Amino acid sequence: MAKDNKALIEELIAAVWNRGDYDRLPQLVDESYIGHPSGVVGTAAYRRYYEALRQASSDIAFGIEDQVAEGDRVVTRWTARGTHTGPFAGLSSTGRTYEFTGTSTHRVAADRVAECWTDMDEIGLLRQLGAVPAPASA
Repeated sequence: MAKDNKALIEELIAAVWNRGDYDRLPQLVDESYIGHPSGVVGTAAYRRYYEALRQASSDIAFGIEDQVAEGDRVVTRWTARGTHTGPFAGLSSTGRTYEFTGTSTHRVAADRVAECWTDMDEIGLLRQLGAVPAPASA
């Protein structure tokens, strides 16, 4: 089961996160999906969330760095890379490239993603885009 769940998350990242293949959502994500702390609920909101990311960065690519699966949970440590080419978090396009990391814990039910908890380096991303100043050096 854990092996199948791991393959499901790998396919979700490849198809939806990286290629923007939103037609795959019904097979990969449950309609009752809940995202933490994003507040994304349901597949329609899930699609809008990733469409917005792709509008802000059409070349965004998520790479899997490490993955552990046990029971109905899959923990994935990932790195995202891309170029800021469209509006994001109130920022106009900067044309800057970025790289940031995150960890997502997905819960799988009935062969679909039912819930996800994600922690990511949002401050690091915003620093790279020039929206947050780097800390002063000591």
